[in-house]
Amino acid sequence: MKFEIGLYDHDGVIANSLKHAWETEKEQFKKIGAKKPTLKTFRKSHDSDYDSHYLKTIKLSQSQYQKFNATYRKTEGKIKAKLPEIQMLPGAKNTLLKSSQELGKENIHIISGSQKKELEDFYKKNKLPYGQIHSIWDSKAEIISLLSKKKKTFFLTDSGKDILSAKKAKEKGANSLIVIVLATKYSFSNKKILEKLAKENSDYVFLARNFKEVNKILFTKKL
Repeated sequence: MKFEIGLYDHDGVIANSLKHAWETEKEQFKKIGAKKPTLKTFRKSHDSDYDSHYLKTIKLSQSQYQKFNATYRKTEGKIKAKLPEIQMLPGAKNTLLKSSQELGKENIHIISGSQKKELEDFYKKNKLPYGQIHSIWDSKAEIISLLSKKKKTFFLTDSGKDILSAKKAKEKGANSLIVIVLATKYSFSNKKILEKLAKENSDYVFLARNFKEVNKILFTKKL
């Protein structure tokens, strides 16, 4: 591996949290009087920015959207307490451990919309290495740009929205950034969308359908 920085999305990549996030959104929609989203509709919220999805595609009113955001964390906590504990995705730990060994633990960054304390507890309990955790609700373009501007960086994600954030980061000078998009049944974006975005941005986006393919890209492919 010739990378210097490793960025990992958490939900849908390290953690199998798709059901928890979907159930939270369904409960939120019930509270604000909107039609409960199907899994397909939920996944669409991770294909582009949240404002565009909820206000233009779903057509929530401003007051509904404000209430959705204001009470989301409280509902999320209740859903996570009710459902079985979130588990790691198969293969995630080995990839994280190997990249930490090669890059150094301090150069592993976890990026997620989940709360920082919750993330810290998850990584500690599962004995997963990381240097820093970045809790970011929406666009990750700024932090991706900041971390990858001067060093060769990989970003492992499972959402179309993150690919768009990476594209913005590259426009801001993150020339050495490559994205590995993990398209599985656990992904927060629809697999067909991820395949389409990978094809459209094939100069820096690589598609993987499991961690075996992720490892091949990270540890054996010449990039």
